[in-house]
Amino acid sequence: MHLSGSPSNRVSPLIGDASFWINLFATGQSESLLNVFGELPRITDTALRELGRGRSKGRCAAELMDTLVCAGGVKVERCAAEDEQAFLNLTIGPAENTLDDGEAATLVCASRLGGTAIIDERKATSLAEIVFPKIQIISTVELIIEAGKISKLNGDFISDAIFNALVDARMRVPDRYLSTVVSLLGAERASKCLSLPAHVRITTK
Repeated sequence: MHLSGSPSNRVSPLIGDASFWINLFATGQSESLLNVFGELPRITDTALRELGRGRSKGRCAAELMDTLVCAGGVKVERCAAEDEQAFLNLTIGPAENTLDDGEAATLVCASRLGGTAIIDERKATSLAEIVFPKIQIISTVELIIEAGKISKLNGDFISDAIFNALVDARMRVPDRYLSTVVSLLGAERASKCLSLPAHVRITTK
């Protein structure tokens, strides 16, 4: 699996699972970040339903997504008949070898479309490496950092976006990006982000 944070290597379309959209909305700067890439991002209908289940818990991601979809800012990708077997292979079986429906649908659609899946869950990326070795996968924080590199968004903007997603959505940061994130946030703010590993928060105090 090719993990790419480089815009020259990343392939379109971008297909984000439910956790990506939750994290992105939590940044408070979703529109500005998406505008950097100049393409229509996608969400599967399965992941969209997952967002909808958060309504009963008072979460606002579904409403924000509805607004984006209605405005033509996001395309809803429906799983095709040819996706069914691969989807079932990822969702039925022992827990250690299966994913939730939204993650599975995102990976299956990304494979069919030849796009990039945006997924933060460690198990999902590990299984994808085995089942779909050609899929490009990036994390939410990777996409945010990439946006800063290829745009005029300043460091404070990117730092604030990451901090908000860590605090409000408990965004997961892949190990290889921990030092970069801490550097962007600074020691004081990094220590307040409980979704970061304890050893990082402790050493930055």
